[in-house]
Amino acid sequence: MKNIFLFTITSVICLFLIELFLRELGYNPRKLEPNSFFVDNSNTTWSLPDEDVGWINKEGTSVSIEHGSALMRFWSYGRRASDSKEDFDNHKLNIMLVGGSNAQSYGVADKDSFAYIINQNINNVKINNFGTGGYGTVQSFVLAERNLDQFYKKQKPDLIVLTFADSHFLRNVSDFKWMKNISDKNGFYVSPPHYRIKKDNFIFHPFKTIEPWFFETRSSILTIVHFIFLKYIMYDSEKESNEVTSFVIDKFHDLAERNDSDFLVLILEDYSGRSAQLFKSKEINYLDCSGFERSDPESYLLGGGSHPNVKFHSYFSECLGSWINKNFFNLLKG
Repeated sequence: MKNIFLFTITSVICLFLIELFLRELGYNPRKLEPNSFFVDNSNTTWSLPDEDVGWINKEGTSVSIEHGSALMRFWSYGRRASDSKEDFDNHKLNIMLVGGSNAQSYGVADKDSFAYIINQNINNVKINNFGTGGYGTVQSFVLAERNLDQFYKKQKPDLIVLTFADSHFLRNVSDFKWMKNISDKNGFYVSPPHYRIKKDNFIFHPFKTIEPWFFETRSSILTIVHFIFLKYIMYDSEKESNEVTSFVIDKFHDLAERNDSDFLVLILEDYSGRSAQLFKSKEINYLDCSGFERSDPESYLLGGGSHPNVKFHSYFSECLGSWINKNFFNLLKG
């Protein structure tokens, strides 16, 4: 009993000294920082919790936290406002747009988003924009399935456009390098819906909230151990990202075919060049409208380094609009 007591006292003292040493080095206990996009009753909150996809766009108006503080309207079913009124008719080409914050057009006013510009400039085209900030390809797929069953119950879209950014590779496998940048309204880590590979099978993992360990917010030791556990054991998944992303893109293509819709992958951001490389190897329609985020970020990104600005959205509208006119010329002019 004496030895046990001495061992316990010695261990407690050692842990206390290690805790003090870590704090002296600047490794403080984890501080929970609520996500300004998800905080309740805030004018910057554009989202609502959703048990399937994690979060969806909230109907109403939200204020962007980025340069310009743009007002952003959202309609029913989580659609970003893409016309002067919600129910707009007189169209021949019905397009469902899905993707992350670039599709959502975070940070610019409704009329400056590329979906809105195309709706105004190309006759007989109707884009419903379901883009949602923070989404990867897997989340977009889950939401697209829901929309096809609910929003498009009577008439399926003629074209499904999936926007893509190279950051989606990490999101599609919930790698911790992505997870550490996003939290919920409580400041907890979240793991988005994603796929992992196990014994050559693609396994779907639903949305999950990861709460801090007990006493983690008061202990530097527990903060570091939990961080290492998440980063190097549970969510060290980047090596699977190419294969998983390719798999999900194929599922998207099959989903479009089952609903008699054409399918297009629209690359809007590709800092690494991985996106273009992947889609060149696949037999699907893709359109690369990226480039200025690398070559001239000061002119094309909000604040010089964030989401696409008005100028970039104008370019997106020209890039995608030209593709639409070329590939659906007979339908639009008929």
